Amino acid sequence: MKKLLSAFLCLLFVLSLSACGNHPSVNEEPDKTMAEEGGINRLAAFYDKYLKDGEYTMTVSTDGRDAFYAVSGDKVYAASEIAGHVVNILINEDALYLLDPETKTGLKLPKDGLDKLKSPFDHIFVSDSYIAAEGEIYGETYYFEDHSDEESGVSVCYYFDGPMLKYVVTDYDVKNPVELLEIKKGADKSFFSLPDDYVVTDADSLPEISSDGAAD
Repeated sequence: MKKLLSAFLCLLFVLSLSACGNHPSVNEEPDKTMAEEGGINRLAAFYDKYLKDGEYTMTVSTDGRDAFYAVSGDKVYAASEIAGHVVNILINEDALYLLDPETKTGLKLPKDGLDKLKSPFDHIFVSDSYIAAEGEIYGETYYFEDHSDEESGVSVCYYFDGPMLKYVVTDYDVKNPVELLEIKKGADKSFFSLPDDYVVTDADSLPEISSDGAAD
């Protein structure tokens, strides 16, 4: 169980970075010599094609760590490998489940306060007024759209390879983008069902751990 919880904390960190775009900013705003109002709004087109229906699967990479997501409305399945250990997270109508496919064990947790584990694209902000420009990531030049949300104060740029979204950059931190490796419409219902052959423990049934590390 300690191994499972340790891996969960690592995955929680990785997924929260993806979802919130919480990278340390280097304050290097991309060159906007081509900046102009309006344009073709590729982000809106991408959203309408893949995300609008609320059901999709995708693989993203953050800081060299890949994570797979399946999304269907409020239900989310996420999987990632941390230090050679695969950890799966399932959020459905019932609760949040932390699952270890190696041992076929799981931990049931309350969903409260874990909204950060939603998909990285669950909070995409599509603006009618944005800046279209070009900028470099990893030495390659891409068209991007700055759809920054003035109300929240978050700067978000979406970099495209043709019509396809390639990178998401927050706070102009081009050294730490979230890369979209693959995305497909639709998500199989099996992703959101708890496997029958797993032994799942309810977190509420576990003894509380005191500050000195002893179980009460």
